[in-house]
Amino acid sequence: MHLKAGDQIHFCVTSKAVARRLAQHIFGGPGRVHGKGTWARMESGAWILKRFEIADFEPLDETSLSRLFEGLRGRLVPPANGRTNPVELMRQLRDE
Repeated sequence: MHLKAGDQIHFCVTSKAVARRLAQHIFGGPGRVHGKGTWARMESGAWILKRFEIADFEPLDETSLSRLFEGLRGRLVPPANGRTNPVELMRQLRDE
């Protein structure tokens, strides 16, 4: 399987089961693969990926950072009493 990262194309290997799941996302939005890789360092100091075995993947949300931060700012507004409960805030953020 070939994965494009920026201008680079990487040859990767994976199981048939993961390949079938990945096929549903071909030409779709961005994703993140998980697995084991072998890298080599060039004389120039640059690193190149020699082999990557994809164990799993996840599609990524395409929401822009500015929009994500707008949403966080809206949730970080102090309550009417002026005091924020940090434990409750973390619970709310994790639930969403």
